[in-house]
Amino acid sequence: MINYDFIGKQISMLRKRAGMTQEVLAEKINMSIPHISRIETGTTKPSLQTLVDICNALDTTIDHLMQDSVPAVKQSIEGRMGELLADCSVGELEMLADVTEVILKKTREP
Repeated sequence: MINYDFIGKQISMLRKRAGMTQEVLAEKINMSIPHISRIETGTTKPSLQTLVDICNALDTTIDHLMQDSVPAVKQSIEGRMGELLADCSVGELEMLADVTEVILKKTREP
């Protein structure tokens, strides 16, 4: 199942990271601001063409936006994380856990 809430959150995060307002994104892809807002909140299901346009405007990929909807992507990332952490010392793991916690809090705040 496609997770439109996650897609919307990713779009919002990437847009903000790029220093772009909803208005600027809407202009770039020839769409209304309310439509962008509904996509970002997950209340509207964007068409494939709209997703492609958004990806081009935000310099990202569709698989990045949809990574939560494709279990194999998450499994691949989890495997990669496991490989990276396998040879870490306890001190390194503690530091990485602290940094990860800060990053997650920052990316998950509204």
